[in-house]
Amino acid sequence: MTMTNLNAESEHHQSDSKTKLNWFDRLSISKKISLGYFAALGVAVLGNLGGVLVGNAYQSGAQNYRTHAAEEAKLIFGFRNAFSDLPGHETHLFAALGSPNEYEEEYTEYQATIVFIEDTWQQLQDLYAKEGSDELHSQDEDIQALGNVVSKYDRTGGAYLADTKELLAQIPPERVLQEDLADMEAQLVEFNRNISIKDLRDFNRLLDTLIAKVEVHEQQAVSALAVAENTRGLIIFGSMLISIVIAIVIAVLTSRAIVRPLQATNKVAKQVIKESDFDLRAPITTGGEVAELTTTLNELIARVKRLLEEQKAATAEQLLQSEKMSSLGRMLAGVAHEINNPVNFIYGNLAHANNYTQDLFDLIDTYQAETTSPSPVVEEKLEEVDLDFLAEDLPKLLESMKIGADRARKIVLSLKNFSRIDESQAHPVDIHDAIDSTLLILNNRIKNQVEIKRNYGDIPAIEAFSGSLFQVVMNILSNALDAVQEKAENEGKITITTERKDRNWVQIRIADNGVGIAPEHLTKIFETFFTTKPMGVGTGLGLSISHQMITEKHHGTLTCTSELGVGTEFTIALPIKQADLPFPTSDKSTQSEQINVSV
Repeated sequence: MTMTNLNAESEHHQSDSKTKLNWFDRLSISKKISLGYFAALGVAVLGNLGGVLVGNAYQSGAQNYRTHAAEEAKLIFGFRNAFSDLPGHETHLFAALGSPNEYEEEYTEYQATIVFIEDTWQQLQDLYAKEGSDELHSQDEDIQALGNVVSKYDRTGGAYLADTKELLAQIPPERVLQEDLADMEAQLVEFNRNISIKDLRDFNRLLDTLIAKVEVHEQQAVSALAVAENTRGLIIFGSMLISIVIAIVIAVLTSRAIVRPLQATNKVAKQVIKESDFDLRAPITTGGEVAELTTTLNELIARVKRLLEEQKAATAEQLLQSEKMSSLGRMLAGVAHEINNPVNFIYGNLAHANNYTQDLFDLIDTYQAETTSPSPVVEEKLEEVDLDFLAEDLPKLLESMKIGADRARKIVLSLKNFSRIDESQAHPVDIHDAIDSTLLILNNRIKNQVEIKRNYGDIPAIEAFSGSLFQVVMNILSNALDAVQEKAENEGKITITTERKDRNWVQIRIADNGVGIAPEHLTKIFETFFTTKPMGVGTGLGLSISHQMITEKHHGTLTCTSELGVGTEFTIALPIKQADLPFPTSDKSTQSEQINVSV
């Protein structure tokens, strides 16, 4: 299954799931959290605001009730006290007839009291006419008491005030100055005689009854205000409590809406890990970031499945390649063994053949020296075979055969070393011999087209697996030859340098002046199946296997630096003894982890 198909399948599954989601599920996590906070805060604010408003309204009504009652009590008390003081003013006025100044003062105060009584009575009438007075006098007894006072005032109090005002108009202070005292006394006596004391007392009793009612109203107003304040507090507390409960419910529901999809996704992820079943997919039950996370997880599971399939295929290919190399090694070992015997036979007998030939030439020379006149047949044969040419050319021919046999022996030895791929134990290996043997095998590719420069340092034999080491050198040199042959601008050159880094490590550098490699391929050079060669030319396993052999089998390092169009240099660092030793980092070439080669 391709990644496009996986994405299409995930998108199709996601679109099908989203069509079944409600508006809340389609929200993102941030919006869900914001909505939850907003709802909880909104409920709390509205609840508290509603509680405050209701409590304030209730408290305001009670406060108005109390204010109304207090104002009524103040007016009635003032009215009663002023009305009760009227007889006293009459007495004081009568007593002040002999003193003009005192009479004038008492007269003015008497008038002021009458004005106060009239104003207070008018205020009382206005107060009772206001909205809320019915609430104060809603009981039948209150209405009856108030009606009695009004009725009595109209019949008694009002008449008394009218008579008093008329009297005051008749006895102004100017008459005292005119010494009309006798007439004034007579008028005052006549006024008092006409007053119904009983009616005034009845009116005062009615006022006392009304005052008692007003006092009760005032106490009720105070109690109502206290109850209103308590009720207001209870309403606010209740609204806060309800708001907290609603906020908790909303928070729990919001948390569940966020956590449940995550738990489902986490459950599928754990199940995939536990059962290694990469066909499982997490359901998309919500929208927003959780849906994106679930979709990403599903795509990741699908990608892991595909990578595992590719890895299995790569492992199978690598095993097949290793089996091929192992079979090739066994075949080379057999071929080398079969060739080695006749080559050794030829090489060993060439020395005897050379000796025998030299003896024959010595015998011929002795025969010619002792025989002055050979027979015509011998003379003819000597001319036919050209004895002088044979004496000169045959040793050269034998020497050439010796050189060829020696070269064949070395090739056979190289093949035997190269065939030791599946060695199980490390043994001493001469690195220079390994390089020379590899160059000998690759000689047909080198010839006169590539210059090989050897800069061999003084290094000891190392503990290594010769077959694996031969294969690594072979892969790197083959890549170097390919790189310099692709660059036809100048003569190819490969420089091989060996040196000892310290008492525990040796280093091999193989540099070429080939084409180098593009920067985008630098980090992929040791990946399995990665190659820049044309289809069918490279397998992409050479450097991958080489890196594995050096790092895992020999506990060394294999790095590479390259510049496009300039060349490439591989650096192999190997421990002299197979032990976990830290590699020195003083050399810049060993510090670089860049991978830049032509494969």
